[in-house]
Amino acid sequence: MIKFENGEYVIHVMRRHWFFIFLSALGNLILMLLPLLVYFVLTGLGVWSDFVGASGRDVLSIVPLPVVLFFYALWVLIFWSKFFIFWTDYYLDAWYITNTRIIDVEQKGFFKREISSVRYKRIEDITIEVKGLIGTLLDFGKINVQTAGEIQEFTIFDIPRPYAMKEFLGKIIESVTHHKPVFSHDNGHKEKQY
Repeated sequence: MIKFENGEYVIHVMRRHWFFIFLSALGNLILMLLPLLVYFVLTGLGVWSDFVGASGRDVLSIVPLPVVLFFYALWVLIFWSKFFIFWTDYYLDAWYITNTRIIDVEQKGFFKREISSVRYKRIEDITIEVKGLIGTLLDFGKINVQTAGEIQEFTIFDIPRPYAMKEFLGKIIESVTHHKPVFSHDNGHKEKQY
């Protein structure tokens, strides 16, 4: 759980780009449907009828349907669980941009979480890195925040709109160093759109 200071409020929450959750979902969906695809392709090609046992029945008629359904349901459950684990990690890994600091929450498995923060006054440099054609077209990349504190570097990978986020952070840092109010807020829940 994140402990906020008195008067501190969240301006924006950053998470990884939607493309990565889409890739995970698509990959798991393909793997879930793979046994059905193999079955229908082999049935369409007539391969199963070539495997006729001594009783004159094909292999698939020997195995009871409930057994086949049980193992297929187990197969689907495995890949659904993998997607759930990825979604949990995706959702709980976040950067919280507040009016006083950046809070980095990194989820490591279900029961381990690392939380670190840096005040805007300690930030020395912000760099962004966008790699590859997909990163350029979908506008996602990596942001590194260099600090003068214990933790030398905060990094968040695959965030959407890294150039806009760098500009947004620059405005916050400038307003904090010049002792201007960062953003107004209503009841502590208004988020700044950049």
